[in-house]
Amino acid sequence: MALIKAANLYTKPPKTGVGPNVDYRAHTLTTAQNVTGNIVALGILPAKHRLVDLRLEVDPLDTATALVLNVGILNTYYNEAEASATAPADYSSGGATNTGTAPALVSGHNIITGATIGRSSADGTAGITATEIPSHAIGVDTTKDRIIAVEIGTQATTAAEGDIAIAYVTAED
Repeated sequence: MALIKAANLYTKPPKTGVGPNVDYRAHTLTTAQNVTGNIVALGILPAKHRLVDLRLEVDPLDTATALVLNVGILNTYYNEAEASATAPADYSSGGATNTGTAPALVSGHNIITGATIGRSSADGTAGITATEIPSHAIGVDTTKDRIIAVEIGTQATTAAEGDIAIAYVTAED
């Protein structure tokens, strides 16, 4: 398992301000990165902001039918070292804690689970549903920016290189 940071994760600051803020982040996933347990850190949920909506967009990443993707909040804050055996996570936000020794999505801070898009040589999109309204589960962190990440729950049977992206909306709380 590896944490893959999108190229613009730290060079493109999170959008903040009054009213809705729309952002789009993408990463080209190589066939070698298409491995169960790998996590792609893509977007930023700014402090004092609520996640209002999110769409996951992927190119055809599996020429067969095994790929499963999950979207959630990473157990490491923005601009802090990733969790490791020598420096465990110190995540405590929105009613959830995580002190794991490896990068992971925070349990209970799921945004999209079990997405099967990107299979059978077809691209696709997935979004949150009315029963998965993320702001209820994720809450608002008043002091720290959090990272929105995509986890490969099940790797592709026959992996293909392609883009994995999120388009999302946040609003100041």
